[in-house]
Amino acid sequence: MISNIKLQNYKNLSLELNFTNGRNIIVGKNGRGKTNLLESIFTITNGFSFKSQEDENVINWSFSNDFKIDPFYSINAEFKFKKVPKESEETKEQRSIFFQKKNMGRKLFKINDKPKSSSSFNKQISALLFAPQSIDLISGSPSLRRNELDDFLSVYKDSFVKVLDEYRQVVRSRNKLLQINPSDISKQIGFWNEKASELGSIIMSERIKVLEEIQKEASIIAKDTYHFGDNSFDLQYFNKYIEPNNFPTKKEIYDLLLDKLTNNLYKEIAVGTTLYGPHRDDVIVKLNDHNLRESGSRGQQRLASFIIKVSEYSKLKSIGKEAILLIDDLPSELDYEHIANAEKLLLKMDCQIIASVVEVKEYSKIFVDKSNLIELDKLES
Repeated sequence: MISNIKLQNYKNLSLELNFTNGRNIIVGKNGRGKTNLLESIFTITNGFSFKSQEDENVINWSFSNDFKIDPFYSINAEFKFKKVPKESEETKEQRSIFFQKKNMGRKLFKINDKPKSSSSFNKQISALLFAPQSIDLISGSPSLRRNELDDFLSVYKDSFVKVLDEYRQVVRSRNKLLQINPSDISKQIGFWNEKASELGSIIMSERIKVLEEIQKEASIIAKDTYHFGDNSFDLQYFNKYIEPNNFPTKKEIYDLLLDKLTNNLYKEIAVGTTLYGPHRDDVIVKLNDHNLRESGSRGQQRLASFIIKVSEYSKLKSIGKEAILLIDDLPSELDYEHIANAEKLLLKMDCQIIASVVEVKEYSKIFVDKSNLIELDKLES
């Protein structure tokens, strides 16, 4: 788990904090840097940020201008891991990320002072984030749900990242061929059809498999978290040409994809893009047989995305991978009973939790008393 973090010139934060292995609550007014702090923890744990941004925009430029130094930011953190099989003993790991504008736009990643690639950061531990924008996971476009599932699979199964990258490259190459539409396209397209079908069938089968596992955990959690009725919570993988909950084998998916790509060539030439494959699929989230995207309230949607994140954590835990659960402003848009149910769930979980909130009173006294309280407004930054 992360035990300490030191930020220099990171957005509006320059500070050092210690965390406990259990629950940590970060309290601060809006604009104080709560989300920035969670972002820094996510980044130093996973090796990448959950925000799309240029590194230059992360730098606190006023600090650099005031002290007349080259613009930079740094994240330094200490992690502690339990030894296997002697879990009573721990090992320590120092991680750092450094970016300086004059360094040709490159970030430096280090573990125990040795240069590493960013991808090596989440090999031993990962961070999962629930944030206000997590509601888009339910209410937003299919691409958001696909990306969520793919991001989790990339952490859950290392080999998935390579397959996903290769598939995206194949689709880009195939799309270029469709747009150029050479006279011998029917001969050239065969290679790309086979590659897209091969990689696509792997992606779809892995998505279906892991979603089924997440669904089992989520359905149990939902019964105790939603406060009405005997709630059924379903996550369904949706593909336009495969019947719901009746999924074929990887070989059968390959044959289906290849058939669709082969027999719809001129339809795809007309639009200049690949119309069939896992990049077109969706995940449907249902509460009591109702599609939450279409009929759920914002509170129900928000709670659903929280349940999915907790279920993902449980799945990582089941394969022995350590994870940190980051929670940004959970009480927002939830009623008292739903907040109380979420607190009960978090109190039962054996994991490191780092949660942010505007006012400490938004959580119950019991939950706060059993947590490490970090008040940003009382710290110098």
